[in-house]
Amino acid sequence: MFYHYHFTPPIMVPPEAAADDAPETREVLQQLAGWLSGVIRKHPEQWWGIYRHWR
Repeated sequence: MFYHYHFTPPIMVPPEAAADDAPETREVLQQLAGWLSGVIRKHPEQWWGIYRHWR
């Protein structure tokens, strides 16, 4: 069995994003969701959506 690892640049979280209602928080979460969506589209067979909000 082989494993492949892919490293990406970090998503930088500005200190202003510490507050839940900060616009920066939404921006960081959108970046993360976009990245994850791309990974799932490339390899849907490797994704197991166990949470309703990912379906």
